[in-house]
Amino acid sequence: MPRRRKRHDSSDDSPPSHLINQDQLQRKRHDSSDESPPRKQRTRIKKEPADHDDLSPQRKIKQEPDSDASPPRRCPIKEELSSDASPPRRSMKQEKRTYDSDESPPRNKSNLVKMDEIRNKERTTFSKLSNDVSGRGAETKVRGRLKEKEELKRKKKKENEIPDEVKEKYTRWSKGIKQLEITQARIKEDLHEMDKPLARSKDDKDLDEYLRNIERDEDPMLKYIRKKKVKIVEKNGGPQYPKYKGPTPFPNRFQILPGYRWDGVDRSNGFEKKLVEAANSKKARSEDALKWSQEDM
Repeated sequence: MPRRRKRHDSSDDSPPSHLINQDQLQRKRHDSSDESPPRKQRTRIKKEPADHDDLSPQRKIKQEPDSDASPPRRCPIKEELSSDASPPRRSMKQEKRTYDSDESPPRNKSNLVKMDEIRNKERTTFSKLSNDVSGRGAETKVRGRLKEKEELKRKKKKENEIPDEVKEKYTRWSKGIKQLEITQARIKEDLHEMDKPLARSKDDKDLDEYLRNIERDEDPMLKYIRKKKVKIVEKNGGPQYPKYKGPTPFPNRFQILPGYRWDGVDRSNGFEKKLVEAANSKKARSEDALKWSQEDM
């Protein structure tokens, strides 16, 4: 394209006018020397035809000015409007009532007396009636499904209930039958001894029998006495259990003799033997100490 010729009558070095933004030309003011960069054009709000240039949103029309800021109240019916802003009050003319705190309708004193008399008559007549007529003390009769449910509950209770005999047996078994027999025998002996006088004589049969039944290892007649006791038990027909008849085994803390339940073999780790030896040594020391203390007497 051919170059455009410059004008000789102007010394303007600015770019051509067709390259300048038209918006910048529109916003450029002639009365200001502001050389700041051009600003973006704001979206203009279409103005409605109005008497003023206010751009704020349209407001609601205010009501008539009133000094009272409380919510509007209903106008009292058939009453003149007053300057008082308080809520409407009840009329002071109220009917007289029998009770101040009672809000029920008004009653007369004569009516109350009559009602009390009627109630008393009804009570007396009801009390004079028999139990069959009045139904006093009668049991509730249940019919239909409720009756069936109650019967099922009763049957379950009877099935779950344990009889008294079984309870007594279990109480005895829980405490131990043999232990109970021993305690009962001790109680009988104690009561028998309590009835006796405090001073005992040599002719006391119970004391003599107790001393005779004591077994001592140093007694040469021990075997003979044991055989005699067995024969007495056989004659009386008492219970007989098989007993160990071999040599005397090593003693234990429970004093259990070998028999059909235990063969007498010590299968422990030696603790039982040490325990018995310690008990025997303690007993021997106490006997020696007693003899030594009584030596000079």
